[in-house]
Amino acid sequence: MKRGAIVLVGIILAVMAVKQDTMTFARDIDDLELMRVMGIDWDPRKPESLTMTAAGGDQSNGKEGENKEPVILSQEAATLAKACTSIQSQGQNFIFFGHVTQCLVGEAAAQRDLVELLDYYERNLELRLNAPLYIVKGGRAREMLEEGSGPEGGTVVKRLEAIEMDAQFESASLKRSVKDTLAQLTENGCTLVPALTLSDSSEGGGTSDGDSANENTGGQGGLQSGAGGGQSGGQAEAQDGGQEGGQRDSQEDSQEEGGGETGAKAIQTAGYAVFRDRRLTGFLTPEETRGANFLLDEIYDGILELDLPDGSRVAVQLLDSQCSWKPRFEGKHLTGLSVNLVAEGAIGEIMGSADPMDREALGEMEELAAEQIWRMVASVLKRSQEEETDFLHLERKIGLRRPDCWHNLQREWDQVFPELDWEVQVIMRLRWTYDVNQSLGGVEP
Repeated sequence: MKRGAIVLVGIILAVMAVKQDTMTFARDIDDLELMRVMGIDWDPRKPESLTMTAAGGDQSNGKEGENKEPVILSQEAATLAKACTSIQSQGQNFIFFGHVTQCLVGEAAAQRDLVELLDYYERNLELRLNAPLYIVKGGRAREMLEEGSGPEGGTVVKRLEAIEMDAQFESASLKRSVKDTLAQLTENGCTLVPALTLSDSSEGGGTSDGDSANENTGGQGGLQSGAGGGQSGGQAEAQDGGQEGGQRDSQEDSQEEGGGETGAKAIQTAGYAVFRDRRLTGFLTPEETRGANFLLDEIYDGILELDLPDGSRVAVQLLDSQCSWKPRFEGKHLTGLSVNLVAEGAIGEIMGSADPMDREALGEMEELAAEQIWRMVASVLKRSQEEETDFLHLERKIGLRRPDCWHNLQREWDQVFPELDWEVQVIMRLRWTYDVNQSLGGVEP
């Protein structure tokens, strides 16, 4: 009995000691400045330093109906660890990074080793590895945080939160967390990261076209499209597009304070940033971006616009898409890859005389939608091969299908991948259609 009492007293004393030690670092919520977004930049003209920018505010200050004013702080240092420590001298309250839910990396900084760049982010116990990561196309993270807003105003924090939630509606680019990005870069040095760009709000919302002229819609091997469960006769013509030479210069000086244009700028999605050897090498076009999403089984919504031979225009809303891969081997040597993609959609709008109740007309719509998806898929497959960048992580997918060939696949992948023979089949099935010219009571209006 006495021994139990002694043990209980010891536990109580230990808990009190831990609590006292914890209270030393405890802070009142009103004394914290909760950072919501972290931006990372690097200037080649100052190769020994990094710039960390943090944005906060928009959270409740504890009083009903009142929010704290947005706060944007920036600090330059040789390391992110030093920058995050030195930035404490700028704010009126304690700068807290445990609430960061978005991470932006400027284009110039992304051209460095991204795994090395985010080492502090990975080691810090406050920062969240599940925070979405974005690459700032053609600019710096600091510029985006200072000048960015929504198309109708609003703070940059709210705009980034809206992008995270709404990007899937156009299948423009989807969420990639810091953790997922680092895991894929560690695997083979390649990945796709959502990109953002800063544009005049007068240009409207939605997805930035980016390098829309850079279209590669060709591919190797037999690429086929089908509709309604069957294949179309013949192949779609491969179209070769030129790659834009070089990347945008991201080292331009930002506008001086009080000078230049004062119009609001908006943050827009800009497809995917491509990484090879853990460094930024370019950006996918809008067509390539959607093709990548089809191949990654990350199509959740979006619209396909079809131009029919009779002059009608039909909008097809994407409902679902499933992609399967079947590698072809001779012995243990990879010789080709078959890709089967089945998509489902619904007719969202018809402009013209097209009759969705006509089976032949419906089949024609399915055929045109399948060919459009085929071109998207073919463009991104060709881009991946031409740049020898396995950002779709096909080596791992094939290895999981044929584990008995894994070691041989690893040895031969760098030589086989650029010349790999593709065969792609796309099937489109249209659902949910009806005749809007017929009244609910079955009587002509």
